[in-house]
Amino acid sequence: MKRSGKDGNVMKKKKWAVLGALVAAGVLVVILAVRLAGITEAQKAEAYLKNCIMVGDSVTVGFQNYCAKSDQDMWKQLRFLASVSLSAHNALWPVSEKSIHPLYQGEQRPVWESISMMGAKDVFISLGLNDLNIADDTCVYYQELADKIQTWSPGTRIHVISVTYVLKEGEKNEVRNVNIQELNEKLKVLADRNGWGFLDLASPLSDGEGGLREEYCSDGYVHQTAQAYEVWEEVLYAYIKEQITGNSRGKTREPAPEAIYQAVRAAVELPPMTEKDDAFIRDYYGIDPDLLDSYVLALAEDPVLAETIFIMRAKDPKDVEALADAAGAVGKQKAAEMRNYEVPEQYQIAAESGVRTKGRYVYLVISQAAEDAEEIIEEELERP
Repeated sequence: MKRSGKDGNVMKKKKWAVLGALVAAGVLVVILAVRLAGITEAQKAEAYLKNCIMVGDSVTVGFQNYCAKSDQDMWKQLRFLASVSLSAHNALWPVSEKSIHPLYQGEQRPVWESISMMGAKDVFISLGLNDLNIADDTCVYYQELADKIQTWSPGTRIHVISVTYVLKEGEKNEVRNVNIQELNEKLKVLADRNGWGFLDLASPLSDGEGGLREEYCSDGYVHQTAQAYEVWEEVLYAYIKEQITGNSRGKTREPAPEAIYQAVRAAVELPPMTEKDDAFIRDYYGIDPDLLDSYVLALAEDPVLAETIFIMRAKDPKDVEALADAAGAVGKQKAAEMRNYEVPEQYQIAAESGVRTKGRYVYLVISQAAEDAEEIIEEELERP
């Protein structure tokens, strides 16, 4: 049946009305997209900072005070666990009348305990200045502190902030710029080895000759002015943008095997486990620890349980294949042990295990929950 002329005109009008509405909607979408594009960066940075905690000493306390007075909500919301004279060394002390742990909810607590209570995805550690007068083993304590943070808060990302310089005229005892520069170099190596972030604040605050710029110093020593903290804000914001876009100078995130293992422990039920050392993997399994950048070998304390988590990160990618073969031999040896103990269920678990590799990583999981554990390891390795 043909439509009448009147009906045809009505349909044409409706058609053009619909097209007009679609065009208008399209324009609106474009306008909204443009507006959103303009504020996305700031919104993402603000959301990122909500999940950050900064651990530090009196120089960090200064930045905390600066942020509290900021006219930008982004910086006001940044959370701190900072106290005067805090160091990587004394941050590991037990709580006592002499300890100087930052307060949280009105009580002194180890920072890793406070962080677990506060909840955080990213922890920035700004320590080292007060360690200079204690000993030259600061990186050992840094490692232990970060390990404790990631044990109590699995999946937390660690970022190391370089130690800032001292005014040249204010150098005293071991707090000297040459020592600060040396410590920063060691901290950078430590961060790279563990897959942590590293934020260089020393350079932008430098006078160009290895000291703190005079206009950035508030006390003729190490503490800093509001002008210096403006630099902190700019550098930190640029760093956060890199983290958000995954463009941290092209560097691929490489989490520490210990952190990956702790993430597995937090999510998967395992029997009591014991971690083995260099001597064990060398003498018992014939694996050269010098080929490894880092590793975790955790075995069930009960010898009749096959449970094994072995995560290695090779120094050189060329060694991955050989290390995978060595891990495969570990699995076969564990299966043989279970057969000798006459525990068929455990033998089957070990016999069905397999070695996996990803980049510089080699890992072997022998467990009833192997599938879940391997999934968590994959997530940790793929997480930006």
